[in-house]
Formats: sequence, C-alpha cells, structure tokens
Amino acid sequence: MISSLRTLTKRLLAFVLFAFACSSSWAQVDVVMVYGTVKDLSTAKKIDGVTISVFKNGAKLIDVPTNASGKYEVNLDYSAEYKVMCSKKGFVSKNIVIDTRNIPEEERQGGHGMNIDFTMLQELPGVDFSILQEPFGKAKYVGATGNFEWDMDYTNRMREAQVQLMKQYEERKKREANAEAEFAKLMTAGNAAMTANDFKKAVESFTEALTLKANDPVATAKLSDARMRLEAVDGEKKLAEEYGALIKEADGLFSKKNYEAAKVKYEAALDIKETEAHPKARIKEIDVILADLANKAEEERKAKELQQKYEAAITAADAAFKAENWDQATVKYTEAGTLKPEERYPKDQIAAIAKKKEELAKKAEEERKAKELQQKYDAAVAAGDAAFKANNWDIATAKYNEASTHKPEEKYPKDQLAAIAAKKDEEKRKAEEERLAKETQQKYQAAIAAADVAFTAARYDDAESKYNEASTLKPDEKYPKDQLAAIAKKREELAKQAEEERKAKDLDE
Repeated sequence: MISSLRTLTKRLLAFVLFAFACSSSWAQVDVVMVYGTVKDLSTAKKIDGVTISVFKNGAKLIDVPTNASGKYEVNLDYSAEYKVMCSKKGFVSKNIVIDTRNIPEEERQGGHGMNIDFTMLQELPGVDFSILQEPFGKAKYVGATGNFEWDMDYTNRMREAQVQLMKQYEERKKREANAEAEFAKLMTAGNAAMTANDFKKAVESFTEALTLKANDPVATAKLSDARMRLEAVDGEKKLAEEYGALIKEADGLFSKKNYEAAKVKYEAALDIKETEAHPKARIKEIDVILADLANKAEEERKAKELQQKYEAAITAADAAFKAENWDQATVKYTEAGTLKPEERYPKDQIAAIAKKKEELAKKAEEERKAKELQQKYDAAVAAGDAAFKANNWDIATAKYNEASTHKPEEKYPKDQLAAIAAKKDEEKRKAEEERLAKETQQKYQAAIAAADVAFTAARYDDAESKYNEASTLKPDEKYPKDQLAAIAKKREELAKQAEEERKAKDLDE
C-alpha cells in the first residue's frame, strides 16, 4: 500500500509540475491560445468527450469537447481573468486560472500560446475531492520574462492537500478491494449461523457485512430474516414491535423520497410479515417511482444533449443573422427547428429573415404613404391656422377635424379645436359681460342724473338716496361718494345757518 501510495503521489505531483511548467510562445493571432491533452491519471490513457469549460470573469464563456485523442484547444482574449475547467461524468473535475490582464499592447501582437495538459481521477465514493474544486494552478503575465508564468508559491501550498487526497484515494481503493472478500466471508458465516439456528451470530455477521456494502439487497434480506428468527424466539410481541419499527422507518424514508432505502426497509418488514399488504403496495409503488426516475434521468440526458446541439445551431444562426448572411442563417435556424420543433425562436427568426427581405420595399411604400399623408395633414393644418387667425371658426374647425382624421395621434389639431371652443365661449362670455356692463352703466347714469337734479334743487334726501343707489351699482366710482360728502357738508352749513339765525333772533328780542 505504501509503495502504491508513493507512486500515485509522485504521479500527482508530477502532473502538478508539468501543468505549471507549460511554456508561453507566440501564436498567429492576438489571443492566448491554450491547448493540450487530457489523460486518466491512473491509466495514462487519453480521454475523449471531456468538456473543457472556459469561464471569463466568473461567467461561463464556452464549452469545448476533447477529440478522440483527448486533445483540446481554446482561445482567450486579453484583459480578463479566465478559469479553464475539465469535466466528464465519472471523473473528478479540475481547473486552472489564467490572468490575461495587465499586458502591454505591444506584447499582445502575435498572441501567446500555452500547452496545458490535464490528468483526471475517476470518481470514487467516500473520497473527499473538494480540494480539486480549487484551481490547480494560477498563471499570469510577467513583464520581466515577457511570458505567462505560474504562481509556484500557490502550487507549493496546494501540494500537501493533494498528497492527502491521493492517500485517501489509495486507501479507499484498497478498502474496496478487501471489502469483497471480507463481505463474502461474513455472508458465509451468517449463512452457517442461520443453519445452526444461531440467529444472534447471524445478525452480527450480516450487520457487519452491511457495513462493508451498505444497502446490499441480499445482505439486507438475510439480516432481516436473521432478526426475524431471533425475534421469533422472544415471542410475537417483539416480532410485531420490530415490524412496526421497520414500517415506521420505511414510511419516514418514503416520505423523504429516499426510495431505495425505504424499499430495503419494506422488504425487511416483509421478511418479518410476508402477508402484509402495506409493504407490498409500497414496494410496488417504489419500483414504479424508481423506474420513472431512471426514465426521467435518461430523458434529461437526451434533452441536455439535444439542447447543446440546439444552442450550437442557434449560436451559428444568430451570428449569420447579425452578419446579414440570410441563407446561412436560414439553414442553421432550420436545423435548430428540426432538433426542437416546439421552439418558436427559430421559426420567428426564419420569419424575421423573410421579413427583412421585404422590409426595404415595404419601407419605401410606407415612406411614400407617410409623406403623402403628411402633406395632406400639413395642408389641412395650414388652412386651419389661416382661418383661426382670421377668427373664421367654422372653417378652422372643419380643417382641424380634417387634419385630425389624417393623423389621429397628433395633439395639435385637438388643441386648436379646444382653443376654438374656448374662443367661442370667451366671445359669448364677453358679450354677456358687455350687456351687463351696459345695463349697469345705464342704471348708474339714470341714478346719477336723478341725484344731480335733486342735489341742484336742494332735495338732499332724494339726492342722497340716488347717489347711494349709484354707488351700489358701481362701487369703484368716486363721484357718488364725493356728492354724498357734499350733501353732508350742505346739511352742516344749513344747520349752522339756522343756529346763527336763532341766536340773532334771540339777540334782537
């Protein structure tokens, strides 16, 4: 084991050093071309069908599959941080980080090339592969060398974790190799104990066997049978309790959708009471569910593959559409529509292409009609404005209505029609105000005339009444107020004169 572990550890470290020691060289375009081969770490065989995913600044950019020789090639633009990840079902994913930022423009001419090979571990239950979620290496441009260099400090920090991973991986493989023999030995011991009616020992053997192969159906069934025999010795009550516990556990697992474990429990319950309908019905239901899940998984795989082909066709079609290469776009959209007939987008784009071809002629016709309509509209508005300016409201109304018929969405004719209505209302209101003002003026003048006559005749009470009436009709007028003040003064003078005459008379007497 130690020798094997050392070998695998060396191979892992060799992989790390190889991947990080890749060279940078000039490519033919102004990009960073990353290429290499993907191999199985254990067998050194090249792996085809590996997905090379490129993430740009955290967002997925593209997926590229390896060919039959396990080779891949991707191009990275400058001024971004990229993560290049290899992944395939049954293998553990790995990734590296390449920083193409902070590179002078003159150093980008001709581009750079990076030969980066990946080796991958096959998935193994019970092994913590989380360390491989971290980048295996980090590379960035170093101005002193003019090349991309790997961060060896980071690499050295990762080594210990990688050594622990390989140790755990090797130990797990060895345990799996030894587990089969130990499992068979325990099953033989359990069967012998069952034959000898030593049910307690059988339970111990089958239980230990299940620690090596969890949920093994044979071992589970044997353990259930041994427990049933053991419990039978203790009586029907204990048997019923065991059955109830299994059913409760199975029902709990079933409610949590842990169907395989639930099935094992129901089967164990049936080993105790084989005539019970509930576990039989549940097992039958679980078989249907598991079959449906398997079918669903297969359908999802096919759907994913179909989606990838569809998206590739759509991407090519969209590029051709953007470049106005209508024939190529039509071919690709048709291909996408054949892959997923229910999708509306390809049909819409094909229709859009046909529409694009018709748009120029249609646009010219629409422009001609729009120009003609605009001319009619402008003529009606001009006539309406002329009539409006001349206060010819009926003609202006007719012309603005005509303009609004040509272009219902235009606000100006409606505003002008509203202005005409306002003008008419204003004229009507003004006429009424003038009539009322004239009537008030007539009453005012009549009251003033009567008041002046009374004032001249020294009939001050009549004059005062008429001046008050006039002032009520036109409160702003100063003349009635002045005359009322004059009346008051006249009355004072008359009273004074009367008093003087009285005093003179008294003096004469």
